[in-house]
Amino acid sequence: MTKTTLNVLVIGGTSGIGSKVALMLQEKGHKVTVTGRNSSSVPSKMNFIYYDLQECPVDAIGGHPIAKALCECDVLCVCTGPFIQKEMHLMSPSEWAFMALGNYALYGAAVSMALPKMMEKHFGRIVLFGGTRTESIRSYKTNAAYAGAKTGISVIVKSVASCYAQYGITCNAIMPGFTHDAPINTSIIEEERLAFHTLYLIEHPELNGVLLNVDKGWQP
Repeated sequence: MTKTTLNVLVIGGTSGIGSKVALMLQEKGHKVTVTGRNSSSVPSKMNFIYYDLQECPVDAIGGHPIAKALCECDVLCVCTGPFIQKEMHLMSPSEWAFMALGNYALYGAAVSMALPKMMEKHFGRIVLFGGTRTESIRSYKTNAAYAGAKTGISVIVKSVASCYAQYGITCNAIMPGFTHDAPINTSIIEEERLAFHTLYLIEHPELNGVLLNVDKGWQP
């Protein structure tokens, strides 16, 4: 990467995969800001912004402190997203809306807000997190709302990669395997390994528009 110290924003960086990504980037010497609902696990030298999708819907982000962080970041990682596992006939309209907002609209809004400054600086790295094997259209028995929204992230990735590469911006996605509660005969993927692959995508500008399955070949 061309800059020694980067401003990094990890949305959903206070727990799980996001916290591992944030910590690994901080250890590389970058200035890291994380968003989430709980600051207790955030290292003292890491910036924290409280953000809850239910308290601040996507269309209200412009008035939230997260907006400033989005406009200033060199690296954006979005590792968040609510999950509901239900058969389609049991899903309520509000649950459909929540899945779409948290797993697609939030991602798109964050990218749109980060892009102008990245274009101005001619530098930007974006890594988004999809769902397990959501790099293509598939059927799902019990989580179609979640997976459908996550599948849309692939469109964001491919669109940014094709339209903004000329500005030195890359956009990639990781489709992680199960980090816990894996189905029988399915291997767990360690969160540290997902963070490692995130860092790899950030550090290699020739990788742009990549939809990376990190799941040991699992098939739904």
